[in-house]
Amino acid sequence: GFNRERISNYHAFSKITIKPSDNHTITIKPYYFREWAPRVAGVNFLGAPAIRERTNRFDRYGSVLEYDTTIVGTGVKIGYWYEQFSLPIAEKYSRLQNGQFQFSQWLLTKKEGNGVINSPYVKLTKDIGAFHLEGGFRYFNMYEPPVTGFSNAGLPNGSFEDVQGLNPAKDGAASYKGQTYEAWLPHMGLSYAVTKQVTTYLTYGKNYAQPHGFPEFQQIFANSRTAFNNAGLTIQTLVDRVKLATSHNVDLGVRYTGEKLYLAPVLFYTYYENLLVGVFDPVLNTNIRSSAADARAYGGEIELGATPMDNFSVFGSMLYGKSEMASDTTAASGAVVATKGHDTPD
Repeated sequence: GFNRERISNYHAFSKITIKPSDNHTITIKPYYFREWAPRVAGVNFLGAPAIRERTNRFDRYGSVLEYDTTIVGTGVKIGYWYEQFSLPIAEKYSRLQNGQFQFSQWLLTKKEGNGVINSPYVKLTKDIGAFHLEGGFRYFNMYEPPVTGFSNAGLPNGSFEDVQGLNPAKDGAASYKGQTYEAWLPHMGLSYAVTKQVTTYLTYGKNYAQPHGFPEFQQIFANSRTAFNNAGLTIQTLVDRVKLATSHNVDLGVRYTGEKLYLAPVLFYTYYENLLVGVFDPVLNTNIRSSAADARAYGGEIELGATPMDNFSVFGSMLYGKSEMASDTTAASGAVVATKGHDTPD
């Protein structure tokens, strides 16, 4: 088939614990991850059915450092996450011509250095009678290095390594600058033990989703280059529209835990900022993902479980929710698309 992938993952990680005293714990968690994932997919390229062969070679390594202690009956956790990552991607296209798939061209890019993540965080916990309180924050900062695009005209069919060694000419319109994404992410929670079996809770947290979509931008730019040129736009325009997506999440729930039964209803509300969604751009005449939009989701869920006999459990849940766009969307070209009130696309 034309849609297939073969993924090879390699992981190495460790956990080192140091206790200078009973009230002080230092934890170090270094890790290394490598993924090699050649993917083949059927796509439309330059107006014809095509096969895209994508080479992904993803390397990431880093460490989490944590310090735990207790101060005046309050649990304190201070941590720092550091990571470097590299994701070189190359795509080779074969278009359907005269009833056969024949090599068409490469889409080559080169990242100028590694991406870097820095993320310090603090968490406090406190028990006061039947109340349990916790809160803290995380600062997230991610740097994406600049990417150089190349002129793919005349590059021969061959392996990724061979074509890279040809040193093709740079293409400024297919290149983009380095980007920095950052956010402050507070969180807090309060729970109250009504009885030994019943606990109520209220939580709030702000989360993030790392931006993505850059590999597909190269394909969109190549497919619609004439429209981009006519509008005076480059691939930098698409990248500039990608922001760090964040969400504000609130949960209000209660949990009953009996000897053989538990019940956990919860109400939830989430507001998304800079949500990455695909919209049709009327200027570029194509569908492009952009994060210039907000959305919200809300509803409720009930989870029920039971253990009628030893070594046998049953459980299930039911959810009702609504997800909708909370704003119109600014497409990559700057055109405003009326999306407010519509269902949130996947």
